[in-house]
Amino acid sequence: MTLDKMSKIVTLLAFTALIGTASFTALAKEPSLTALEETPEFKNALSIIHHHKGLSAYDKGDYTTAYQKIKSAAELGNADAQKDLAVLYRYGNGTPQNYQKAVKWFQEAADKGNTESQYGLGRLYGLGLGVLQDYNKAVEFYEKASEKGHAFSQFQLGSHYALGLGVTKDLIKSHMWFNVAASSGHERAAKSRDQLTEILTQHQISEARALAKDWINNNRE
Repeated sequence: MTLDKMSKIVTLLAFTALIGTASFTALAKEPSLTALEETPEFKNALSIIHHHKGLSAYDKGDYTTAYQKIKSAAELGNADAQKDLAVLYRYGNGTPQNYQKAVKWFQEAADKGNTESQYGLGRLYGLGLGVLQDYNKAVEFYEKASEKGHAFSQFQLGSHYALGLGVTKDLIKSHMWFNVAASSGHERAAKSRDQLTEILTQHQISEARALAKDWINNNRE
């Protein structure tokens, strides 16, 4: 038995465990192993396996293997792997640093709704890495991630409102976003909120707190 054949059999066994025997039996009616490999379910299972191996290699400090495995998973459409591949390109771990490719893979994952990738794109647009610096685009991606409770994106929105980057400067909204991020344990956001509290009027603070409370009540279970 060839190594390639054995690898496919191992993948099929893992595939069966992931989707259940009944589902696998139905898919196994495909006329050949090659046809089965082309099914979305098989590709998804294979991507999960590659991604897991990549993360394991990364934890061991083997960044080259991590890059290879995570890239394989990303190319199969795994959003989490696409996000991780973007991070590898951004920081040059296991592969030469390439901001343009980081943008590409963050975008692939963000289009699938991956929150960390939306944040990652916000950072790259805000810093002008791999793309022309665009604060409006940065805010757009921070807003998408913030809606799903991403504290770091909420902190960035607070900063953008404080400085008027990509949005009209608004210290009340800045205080509100810092407060929302702080409620999730973001320490820098809490410090920034407290600093704003020292320069805002009591009326402005009350308004900002009310906005934060409404946001938290409407967006958290």
